[in-house]
Amino acid sequence: MDRSSMSMSLLLLDGLGTTLFIALASLLICILPGSLLYWGRKSGIKPLYILCTAYVEFFEGIPIIAQLFFLYYGLPILSPALSLTAPLTAIIVLSLNGAGNIATFSKMFSQVEGSSPTFNSKVKTLVLSAVKVFGELVKYSSLLAVIGITELIRAANMSMQAKMDISFMVGAVIIYGIINLTVKILIKVLQRRFSGTKRDS
Repeated sequence: MDRSSMSMSLLLLDGLGTTLFIALASLLICILPGSLLYWGRKSGIKPLYILCTAYVEFFEGIPIIAQLFFLYYGLPILSPALSLTAPLTAIIVLSLNGAGNIATFSKMFSQVEGSSPTFNSKVKTLVLSAVKVFGELVKYSSLLAVIGITELIRAANMSMQAKMDISFMVGAVIIYGIINLTVKILIKVLQRRFSGTKRDS
């Protein structure tokens, strides 16, 4: 491998690191508000249910790319004091959407709770949701190129254009596939473990 190709490969690895860092940081931030949204929707308190549902529906209805453009390019037009760095914009947007996704995906895993949900069973549901949301955040991060962040896809595209070699983009696609498969396997492993714990209790 020549020096130029090695440099492009390092750029690809750096893009992967950026993708994973932003996805993980966003996940850690969104877990608590996502948990509150989930429990709020199951609380039986109608005003709280409406408020939490409105949050989830709001962020599900607005494309992430539009949110990125609004925060990064739109807010400074309103006031220079509202200017945000690209990484901060990315983490804010992905965290806001991740919180809604945790509340939504928790419905998918609610069978873990059984007919009489307990605190422990709700925590298990949230763990499964958090794992799935991490996979979603990794995919969402591919949109961050629009605000200048060199995540995995942008790094792969830059390398491909510089070397006229499609293998960089193929490599990026394979990496996404591996992450997605890993998330799915982890969810199945956790589901079996949680189900076994439930039977043993």
